[in-house]
Amino acid sequence: MKKGIDFRRMVGEFLVIVIGIVAALGVDRWVQGIDEGRAELEYLALLLADVEANSRIFEGMVSDWETAAEAAGALRTAVATGRRPSDSGLFMAVARAGTVNTAPARDGSFRDMEATGNVRLLSDHDLRSRVVGYFTQDIRFGRPIIEDRLDLRFRLFAREQVPVELHEHRSLCPSPTPSLECELDNLPSAENLWRALFEDPSMPLLLNSRHADALLGADVARSWLESTRQLQTELREE
Repeated sequence: MKKGIDFRRMVGEFLVIVIGIVAALGVDRWVQGIDEGRAELEYLALLLADVEANSRIFEGMVSDWETAAEAAGALRTAVATGRRPSDSGLFMAVARAGTVNTAPARDGSFRDMEATGNVRLLSDHDLRSRVVGYFTQDIRFGRPIIEDRLDLRFRLFAREQVPVELHEHRSLCPSPTPSLECELDNLPSAENLWRALFEDPSMPLLLNSRHADALLGADVARSWLESTRQLQTELREE
């Protein structure tokens, strides 16, 4: 005699299977959530490290551009009045006006997150928006200012006229010291440098260009620094 189909048993077994699958999926999502949470914390730490490094980079840029603007302004006044500074002051002013720190900002961690799609791991939507905006809009990478040809001419002039040992001038005379007041030893005569500055009819235009470019550079670097500090504060609070 044929036995009837035991529907209750079938339904029971089906429910057991469904519950097992749902439980397995739930455990898998739970484990995945833990892994993603751990990855988010790691990325937040890496982003904070890059942003803190950028803060130091931009602080240096602001200082350098402000120093360059001061030096270009001092040279412009000296050329306009014909008052020759000391050899030390003249060399330092040209070195400061002609060279500025333009190191690129750090963005390696964000670029990795962007390439792998892991920007989504930032669970705070507002913070995610700030991170994306900072790295893609608030700051540019590479040289901060695109200098015009007049400015390039002055930078090349400074490179040619200033002794090699003064090209890295930052450690030789503290930046708060006005350029023309710096005192350095064992320098050659600056007579040829002064003649090149004073007798070149295009020099006032070059110095004006350099002074304006340095002021712009300082303003841009300040805006980058402000954005960097804001994001730094947000990342530290996470």
